[in-house]
Amino acid sequence: VATPSAELVAQDSQPKLPYICILAASMGGPNAVKAFLDALPHDLPVALLYVQHIDPYMQELLPRILVRQNHWRSRLIKDDPIQLIAGEVLIAPATRALSMQANGVLTPLDTRWSGQYQPSINEVMLRASQVFGDRLITIVFSGMGDDGSQSAAHVTQQRGVIWAQTAVTCDCASQPNAMRATGQVSFNGSPELLAQKLQVFLEVKTMERTK
Repeated sequence: VATPSAELVAQDSQPKLPYICILAASMGGPNAVKAFLDALPHDLPVALLYVQHIDPYMQELLPRILVRQNHWRSRLIKDDPIQLIAGEVLIAPATRALSMQANGVLTPLDTRWSGQYQPSINEVMLRASQVFGDRLITIVFSGMGDDGSQSAAHVTQQRGVIWAQTAVTCDCASQPNAMRATGQVSFNGSPELLAQKLQVFLEVKTMERTK
């Protein structure tokens, strides 16, 4: 059996993931993200990192909620380094910040997220944009507040893209509205349309890489 250090070395040697997609949400987020996943094929070249404002004790329920009646897999990040892989949704922990590597290895830290939100969408976007650059897609779903808006310009400066759920389809629209107010959102849609947009986006990018 490989030791944890040997497993991490093996992960470090893996090729970079094609794309990483942050699913950012707060109030009303689980229903919106579940609808998004139900409409999204699970065999696309993208790894998903779900950042949901939620009570830490409620986080354990999210994996079961997300994958019910679809083909996705989901895990909550806890104590050990974990690899982002296509076809799986990793859930950012509420009480521990994450470090990120370009090959998709995420490592929980012994520090909490900065700022008032736990987990911090703003901090995840900032760190992910620094590591993944133009391979980063951020989708802002239903939620309250403006978490993430402070990092929007940095994400697009690194050639990442930001999309948002339409206000009319949100349980609470203040978070996607705040992101739209930054001027950095390039597409708006319902959870189902956002899933369709991501699929088409990845198909186009895959064709461009093979030319």
